[in-house]
Order: sequence, then structure tokens, then C-alpha cells
Amino acid sequence: MNKNSKVKYPQQHYRRVILGSIILPVWCISAVFAGSVSPSSQQDSSHNLNREVSAQMIQTPVVSVQTQAVKEVTVEDSLQALGTLAPSQEVTLSFDAAGHITKINYKNGQYVKKGAIIAELNNASEKAELKSLLADAQVKALDYQRYLKLSKIGGVSEQMLDKEHASMVQASAKVEGKKVELAQRQLVAPFTGFLGEFNINLGAYVGTGQAIVRLVAISPLKVAYSVPQGQKSKLLLGQSVNVKSDASNQLVSGLVQFISPTVNTDTGTIALEAEIQNKDYKLSPGMYVSVKQLLGNQHRVLIVPETAVSVNEKGASVYIVKNNIAHLVKVTLGSRDQGNVEVLTGLTADQQVVVAGTQKLKDGVSVKVIAEAPVSVQDTVTQPKSKLPAISSDKNQESKSKPGQENKKDKKTEAEIKTKVESKDKDKNENKQNGNNLQSRQQSSKRESALALKDDRRIAKVTPQASTSNQAKLTLDHQDHKTN
Repeated sequence: MNKNSKVKYPQQHYRRVILGSIILPVWCISAVFAGSVSPSSQQDSSHNLNREVSAQMIQTPVVSVQTQAVKEVTVEDSLQALGTLAPSQEVTLSFDAAGHITKINYKNGQYVKKGAIIAELNNASEKAELKSLLADAQVKALDYQRYLKLSKIGGVSEQMLDKEHASMVQASAKVEGKKVELAQRQLVAPFTGFLGEFNINLGAYVGTGQAIVRLVAISPLKVAYSVPQGQKSKLLLGQSVNVKSDASNQLVSGLVQFISPTVNTDTGTIALEAEIQNKDYKLSPGMYVSVKQLLGNQHRVLIVPETAVSVNEKGASVYIVKNNIAHLVKVTLGSRDQGNVEVLTGLTADQQVVVAGTQKLKDGVSVKVIAEAPVSVQDTVTQPKSKLPAISSDKNQESKSKPGQENKKDKKTEAEIKTKVESKDKDKNENKQNGNNLQSRQQSSKRESALALKDDRRIAKVTPQASTSNQAKLTLDHQDHKTN
């Protein structure tokens, strides 16, 4: 090995040592810094995360709901439809004769019984003619009786007796004919019902067959409805129907009395009619009603209140509550009846479904079940606040005092008020006097300050070569004097 190589080797060695001595401390410092800073950052992040989680837990909404158990009941197979009420009988009344109306015995909408005379035409001449015909018929009847007696003893021939008999019958027929004419001048109710609105007034002239008033019978009533043609095999005369109107909210029963033998080609339905009683007259013709026709077969079904069911474009669903958690469940619905709906799939008996408070629910939300329907459907769980001590009001305590103590308290209150007023007046006088004294002291202080200032100026003239410290001392003494 030559001399040059020996010289270079130590230099490279020294360079490596120096570089190592620089890198190693830097690395150690970095490691120490990382070790010292990282745990703190992680701790801060952990605290922030805990605060966020705590805030989320504190503000987690708890929805107040009301629940009801899914019920399993026995129901009868039925068909439901929308029907229309119609009168069991109706007619437009008119006269069979022409003339002036002389009597209207009822008003619009009034109840009339069968056989009642509703209105009359002028009939004076008809009554007079009837009276004459009755008299003639009586004469003919007497003549016939005499001829009959004579014929028994051979006093008259059979031919003469027959002639008198024919005269008597003819006179009687004229009387009946005139009675018919007289009846045609009367408007008589053919059945019991209610009148509509009269189309004429008293004294008006009406012609034969002119409409006068409408009469309708509303007890019983007919209900007309239709069902799909696929139900034809289930329909029978005499099946029971339950009818309910929104107007009366009353359930009325009846029987099927008509089933159309044909199917409506436009709608694909079969027309039916049932008759229901309407004794209290709460139902009226023309009302829309819901019809439930019972078919006879019975089976067990699950039902829930209609308020528990939500329906949208995705189908029907309900919320069930389990361990205070709301779960959204898809269901298949059947028929509806009296506020309940049949559930075909999705639920089991005795499950708790939400019937009130569903507006704020979501799947998986915590709930609080209450006995009554919630006034506010959502509560928010918050941190407990510090309780403030109850502040008792003296006025409230005084209001609860006994009546016998009121006068004493009133007198005591008046005395206290009087004492307070006198105390205030005394304070005012003292304040006024203190103000005068203060003003006098201020004036005296001003005079003393002026005299002191004059003395200072005189002293300054006598000792013009006074030191700076003495001047400062004089100034401080002067300020203290003013302050005092």
C-alpha cells in the first residue's frame, strides 16, 4: 500500500463519522418529537371523537308512539261496493181533469199518508150534479120496490118490472160516474211518503196530466250497487247486506232483492238491489253509501287499525315495535271494515303495531310507547340541566292565607307603606342638607387653594435658585393640600 492511499483512507473515514454524527442526532430528535407529539394528537382526536359521539347520543330523537296488538278475528266472506240510495216508491202526481186549483192542503216537503187529499180543483158543478143524480137514483129505487111487490100479486107484468129495474140501475150508474168525475178533481196520495216541491200555485189553471208535485217513499229504501262479474257464482237472493253512510254514520241491515240476469258490457259488473229500513228517516235518496254483502263463509284473519297502515307507490307497510325499536314491515292488505283492515301477509298475531305517531318514524328509530295518543310525536333526549331552587312568592303565600287574616295584613301593609314614605322624605331632607354642607366645604377648599397658590408664588420669588427637588416637593405638597 502506497503513501497516498494511507492518506485518503482516514479522510473517508472521518467523513463517514462526521455524517453519522449529524444524521444520528437528527433521527433521534425526530423519533423523540414523533413520540412526544403523536400520543397527544391521538388523545386530542380521541377526545374530539368522544365529544362528537356524545353529542350524537345526546341529540338522538326518541319518538313517542301509541301501539296496538295485531288481532286475529273470525270474519265472514263478503263483497264490498259503493252504492246509491233510491226511494222504494216514487211518483209524479197530476190531475185527471182540467180546472182551477181551489185547495192545496200540504206544503213542500211535508209528510203525507196514503189516501190523503193533497190538492183539489173547482168542483161545485160536479157536486151539484151528483146531488141531483143521487135523488133521481133514490126515486128509481123506490119505484122498483113498488113494482116488485105488485108483481108478486100479479098486479104488473114481468116486462114492466124489468123496465123499472133497468131504470134504477141506470140512475145508480150515473151517480157512480159523477163520483168518479168528482174524484178526478182531487189529488190523492197513492202511498205514504214525502212531498217534493209544488209546481203550481193556488188558483192556477191546470190541464189534464200536468205535473203538480212529486211524492217519494223513503222507508224502506232501495240501495243499488254493482259487483264484478267474477263474483256471480257467490250471489244469492236474500243474502244480508250492511249499509253505512258517512252522513249518518249508522249501520243499517237489509236483504238482497234483485240480481241482474245480465252483465253490463261497459263495466263488466252485475247490478244488484237490496232493501233497507229507514224508520228514523236519517237516510235520503241519492246518498252514496258503502255496501257490504255477506256471503256466508267464515274464516280467521289478522286485522289492524287503518291508522297503522301507510300506502305509497312501493306498496303498504306498517311499523312494529320490538324492544323499543321501530321496524318497517311490508304487508299485503285485504278488505277494510269499520276502521280496520285485513292483513294477508307480513304480520303475526299479537305483534305491536304503531297506530299513532308514525309521521316522524324511520326504520330503526328508538321509540317510547305511551298509553295515550301523543300530543307531540317526538321528544329529544338532552343532558340533564341544573335544577334551580323553587322561588316562593310572598304574594302567592299571602293569597293562600286565611280570609280572617286579610284585614290584619292590609292594615300592616298600609303601616309599612306609610313608614317607607316617611323614611324616603327623611332621606331626601338629609341628602339636601348634606348637599349644602358639601357645597360649603367645596367653597372653603377653593379659598384655601387660592391662598396656598399665592404663598407658593411668593416663596418662588424669594428663592429663585431653589433646586429641582425642592420645586417638586413644593408641587407635591401643593397637590396634597388641594386634595385635603
